[in-house]
Amino acid sequence: MINRNYWKVLPAFAALFSLTVFAVSANIIPSILLRAARDFNISPELMSGATTVQFAGFIVATILGGVFADLMGKKTVFLAACFFTMSGAVIWYCAGSLGMIFLGSLTMGMGGGILESMSSALLSDLFPHKRKLYLNLSQAAYCIGAASGPFLIGMLLGMEEVSWRVIFLFLASMAAVLLVFYSLSRIPKSAEEESISLQIFTRIMKKWSFICPCIVIFLYVFAETVHMVFINYYLRRHFQAPENWAIYGLSIFWLSMTLGRMICAFIPESVSYRKIIASLMFAGGLLMFSQLFVQQWQVGIVIFALTGFVFSGTWPLIIGLTAKINPGYSGTVIGVTVAAGAVGTVAAAPVMGLCFNLFPLSYAFSFASVSMFTGCVLILFVKGRSYN
Repeated sequence: MINRNYWKVLPAFAALFSLTVFAVSANIIPSILLRAARDFNISPELMSGATTVQFAGFIVATILGGVFADLMGKKTVFLAACFFTMSGAVIWYCAGSLGMIFLGSLTMGMGGGILESMSSALLSDLFPHKRKLYLNLSQAAYCIGAASGPFLIGMLLGMEEVSWRVIFLFLASMAAVLLVFYSLSRIPKSAEEESISLQIFTRIMKKWSFICPCIVIFLYVFAETVHMVFINYYLRRHFQAPENWAIYGLSIFWLSMTLGRMICAFIPESVSYRKIIASLMFAGGLLMFSQLFVQQWQVGIVIFALTGFVFSGTWPLIIGLTAKINPGYSGTVIGVTVAAGAVGTVAAAPVMGLCFNLFPLSYAFSFASVSMFTGCVLILFVKGRSYN
């Protein structure tokens, strides 16, 4: 007997590949920043503005992309995302001025914002009874791109005859392949018969079952970003760890998270989302707080590895819970939720910078653990039309 769900294979693969493409696009500018700044004869600080512009495009696109997906259909929005990513990469390749670089960064950011948020929405629609499995696998796909992208870029930049511009052609090629996948895919429409409207959008935004996960994902992403940005700095400045091991610390954190996401993918759908998320956030908060008592950098790295492991399922499970308790209009719901998490990324650096000025460096991660403990409590009070 032929399986009638065979048509889901291509859009599911495209959604997973989207996360890898997004991860490469998100890490490509920091990887080539110094080389590009030198070629344009401008300061790295000025060139780093490209990452800010890219992130601004990401936040706007996660919200608008979700709304347009519920208005026009996800397939149209996915095709636009592939086009934005491809166009942004080509603009970077051809860039002759800082203005073109910023335009390319903005366009790439818009494509990446749609790819990340709408891929999660698509997987939730395709597999409503296996959200834990596919959303965790999607984040494992992101981790693969986040880890392998900079590694491959480093290898290419190590070849004197290879220009940093070629890397953007590689990204454009990935986006073009993804465009073909989505063109050939059959993508289901929204679960709701009525199209999204301002009235419906406002009603969704006022629901506690929607607001609470947005707050929780903001708190989680804040804590995750603290690790992404400050693990290297913390190990070097606080413990005087060897430079290579300070760098390895971040890699170990990501590898541990990848492993954890693969394991979390097999949590049965019947198990309570809220209880798993609360348990992971509580364990993550305890590990972050325990850094206060660490005396050796080797122990610190071990704790970072354990933290990455328990952090692993939090983001995809929050997205899965949001989709489960707010059925229908998945594009809008997940788009805004992902945008709320992105704001946590923006908030982490200035808040922790203030913390470093007011408190000893050893207090950094214990201070940030407050966000995890707060999210642990809040998530237990989420309810919706259908919830566990």
